[in-house]
Amino acid sequence: MKNLILCFFCLILFNCSNSTHPIKLIQVRINNGITDYYAINKVPCPVTLKFKFDSIQNLYNPPSNYIVVPAYAKKHFIFRLRRQKDSITWHYRFYRGYTWGDPDLIYDSTYIYDLPFEKGITTKIIKNDSIKQTVGSNYLELSAKKGTIVKAIRNGTIVGLDYNTIIYHDDGSFAFYQNLEFVYRQKRGDRIKKGEPFGEIGVDSTQQTNLKVGVFKVQKDGILYSIPLKFDINGTSQILSVGKEYTAFK
Repeated sequence: MKNLILCFFCLILFNCSNSTHPIKLIQVRINNGITDYYAINKVPCPVTLKFKFDSIQNLYNPPSNYIVVPAYAKKHFIFRLRRQKDSITWHYRFYRGYTWGDPDLIYDSTYIYDLPFEKGITTKIIKNDSIKQTVGSNYLELSAKKGTIVKAIRNGTIVGLDYNTIIYHDDGSFAFYQNLEFVYRQKRGDRIKKGEPFGEIGVDSTQQTNLKVGVFKVQKDGILYSIPLKFDINGTSQILSVGKEYTAFK
């Protein structure tokens, strides 16, 4: 039996030092004609796996759909491969990619977010690609000074905490915060509340101190889509306008 496994990395919208591949595959050979695969999930959120098989020989139809591995799964069964004829050598190769989240969860499209800064801090909107649901790294860019405290825009679970911070929300969406120089003592897996501080603004490679924030949801095609964002501005729900200044009031 000859089994070849080739892996590729999925599109990650923001590079994150804590975002090494979260899934470990375990191959269990039942007998000469059956092999089971299991997954270990090392992160505190669901992870969606996509597989692409090629070079298939003497193999019953392999899985073609996405597979969701629960948070912190120790040994989650994902699929079984079976040869068709015992007298013929079987051969297969597959590629795997992953995306954060569960595509079967429906995100809360009515959610109103808070500005990610402390009360009284005024920010100017530099860029806002978060007003439409599209593929890619669409985000909101807000002006800030070095050292400005950054707060969570909604409740969630910390998945990655560093220069780029990832927070998983209960509806299956994720918030990505980019350009943090200093992060607090929270760790991966900790719950964080809306308005809770978790880091401070740093300086990026272009010497800018702006904060980039995006919220994304994985779809059934295995791709992350950006979610349009509305914010609570003095008690009213607003889409933030480029060039306009807003002051955090909470």
